[in-house]
Amino acid sequence: MMASLSLRERRLIALLMLVGAVALLWLIVINPIATGFAERAAERERLTQIYAANSRLIDRIATLRKLAEAQRRDIARFRIVAPNLVAANEILKSRLSDAITNAGGQTRTVQEIEAAPGRVGAIIEARLTLAQLLAALDALQNRPPLLVLSTLSISADPAATATRPDTLNVRIEAGTWYGHAQSR
Repeated sequence: MMASLSLRERRLIALLMLVGAVALLWLIVINPIATGFAERAAERERLTQIYAANSRLIDRIATLRKLAEAQRRDIARFRIVAPNLVAANEILKSRLSDAITNAGGQTRTVQEIEAAPGRVGAIIEARLTLAQLLAALDALQNRPPLLVLSTLSISADPAATATRPDTLNVRIEAGTWYGHAQSR
């Protein structure tokens, strides 16, 4: 048989049962509800940010449309128009060679290189003076279609420097986009 508990022991047991009931109430009822509120508040905040970003995009549609139309009109400056890849490569090689020749330099070799789809690339090796090189680079960079010069190597040939010290061996790797002519 169990001996009777003192008043102090009964109060301690009652207090422990109350703490246990509050903890159980917290774990089973209050914590899941509070966590759900916090998760829904975070989701509302995320959706509010997405809504604000989408609203800004919608507000910019007219501006973006004008920019796209301007780029469409200006596309000829950024690509070689040719019926096929072979013709586009030939146009690029001719343009590189013409720039060197028109500047007064001597073209040694011009060859196409493999490029990403929709792009063409070529390498030209030439002999130029510094002034001719600057004129050739000006012609390549500032006339449409605009080219990307990915490599420019300049060296002086020791044998040539004895007779013409200002002659440089130059290697230029260039590329650009190409596309078909579109009828309107």
